[in-house]
Amino acid sequence: MCRGEPNPIGNLSNINQVGYINSNLVNETKSDQFPDLSITKQLYTLNDTVHLHLMLNATRYNELTEWFIKGKNMFNPLLILHPTLLHPFSRGNLSLASTNIDDPPLIYPNFLDSNTTDLVVLMAGVNHVLNMLNTNSTGFGDFELLDITSPNCLPYDFKTEAYWNCTMKALARPTGQPVGTCRMGTDPMNNDVVNERLKVFGMNNLRVVDGSVIPTITAGDGTTTNVMMAEKAAYYILYDTYFG
Repeated sequence: MCRGEPNPIGNLSNINQVGYINSNLVNETKSDQFPDLSITKQLYTLNDTVHLHLMLNATRYNELTEWFIKGKNMFNPLLILHPTLLHPFSRGNLSLASTNIDDPPLIYPNFLDSNTTDLVVLMAGVNHVLNMLNTNSTGFGDFELLDITSPNCLPYDFKTEAYWNCTMKALARPTGQPVGTCRMGTDPMNNDVVNERLKVFGMNNLRVVDGSVIPTITAGDGTTTNVMMAEKAAYYILYDTYFG
């Protein structure tokens, strides 16, 4: 996060600028030409009491971090650049809490802690952002990098690798598009839940139609994928009703 005066080129909108890069650190199954990180730009004007507060309500940072961000924004515009993992390696799990359908499920996201590869790739995103801030051609203007880390990371010197690793674990947040808990596949013995027509294995008239059937997360926003899936499911249901 930075404070300062943006130049006109960098002041296009609050949040509608996203770039994609390849860290060249891992190659899961795809060619190196595909990105594994995105960089989202958010620019908040001086004393922004609307958009900044909405962002803070969504991220739910600790009180000290939130207080610090609001305090800086009272006297300076803020630029926030978010590196985001497009293909995280970490895997969480979900299970039933009991046989009572009213009990919420047990969800263990395991973000970052379960796989060091994600931290390495995310650190590459942080370094890319730092390089961007030192490049005049990006149009971000004259900004000062701010230390807004969690209180747990205060023992580490600002901008060191230990500092960034601690800060990433403390402040990283999901984008709200988890997938894979009811993944599509061909083998229910391999934890696949639905078939290619979105029908739950072992059930005659039950389908799952949402992002949970996607085996691995998409690089872009998942909304379009879910809409397409719903359209396809509607076709399947109509076809099975009249011709099945």
